[in-house]
Amino acid sequence: MGPLKGAPKGIVMVGQPVNCWTSALKLEVLALRWVVVEVLLDALQ
Repeated sequence: MGPLKGAPKGIVMVGQPVNCWTSALKLEVLALRWVVVEVLLDALQ
């Protein structure tokens, strides 16, 4: 799960494996942000 799935793909493509890692990390950070927002909204209500 997470960025580990994207790493081999990037290496096999011989394109830009760094891009795979950064995009995966950005997605995970966004997901974490949404979870935090939902928890905060639940706490307020």
